[in-house]
Amino acid sequence: MLEANNPTSFFIQALSLLEFLADPNEYRKFEEVKKIIARYVARNAADYDALLNRFRELTSKQEETTGRQIGYRTLMVHMGKRLEDIVPDVEQRKCLFLELDKYIRAVMDHMIDHSEIGFDDYLEIREALQPFKK
Repeated sequence: MLEANNPTSFFIQALSLLEFLADPNEYRKFEEVKKIIARYVARNAADYDALLNRFRELTSKQEETTGRQIGYRTLMVHMGKRLEDIVPDVEQRKCLFLELDKYIRAVMDHMIDHSEIGFDDYLEIREALQPFKK
């Protein structure tokens, strides 16, 4: 991911890393992935719900009135858009990458904190995370 040569690739790789962190052994739809990742970051139920909505914006959200696709990943992967087209402002893209880093870091820090145990045991600890607790 760090060697991605453009913002679009970097964004796609960051989302792929979140998918991997959620389940390194098999594919999961992002609908499931976002629920796992949000549990690491949310401090309360409102945070959790806001994060689920934010992940929809980052992946596959549609406008409610028109049904037009506005989800970043879908626009890039299926419609050929570049991140620079979707988020043209350099500072806003920087903020987006810092946001993604926050999600990745939360999961990795938690995994590191529990690195003395096997992955199956870790999954039990992760399952104990409530949808709105750190």
